[in-house]
Amino acid sequence: GQSADSFAILTIAAAPALADIHDRMPVILTDGEDIDRWLTRGTTAAVLAEITARAARQLLDIKPEAESPAAPLQGRLF
Repeated sequence: GQSADSFAILTIAAAPALADIHDRMPVILTDGEDIDRWLTRGTTAAVLAEITARAARQLLDIKPEAESPAAPLQGRLF
């Protein structure tokens, strides 16, 4: 088989702060140890579930669109 560059976006149930916008959100990994374990071949499903659960409990810093530096791009993307 041939290899190909690819990616996947894993989602979890939306954090309460986002639930009014959408029912899902991406898994956001911010802890270096979690990232290393996530990318290590052979990490067990149980450990991956723990990492995902931690990611789901993260507090998000949500700002109104007008305060977001990406706001001008959003109009062009959608």
